[in-house]
Amino acid sequence: MMSDRFIRQPFMGHKALFDCGNLLLSDDDSRLPQGLLQALLKRHTTGDWGDIPCDFCQTNQYALEFGCSLLSCFFHPGKGIRLVVIRTTADRTLTTIQVHL
Repeated sequence: MMSDRFIRQPFMGHKALFDCGNLLLSDDDSRLPQGLLQALLKRHTTGDWGDIPCDFCQTNQYALEFGCSLLSCFFHPGKGIRLVVIRTTADRTLTTIQVHL
């Protein structure tokens, strides 16, 4: 069963392009390992948008410049996970991580 919960932001150890604010994790029985979560957040906050079409990459670049929401998608990142979608709000106060098995 999917559950939503706020989680502590892991230590990133890199220079992020933007602040991701509070983290809201929506997953199934805590299946996203901490190391994988940290790796995907690093990709998201450094401008690696994962497996999205080029048009969305351009939209994200625009969003960085003009303060709009950001989207990353990662297909089959590991541990039996089919898809992870990461969204950061335009005001950079909340990042939602959705895990799809």
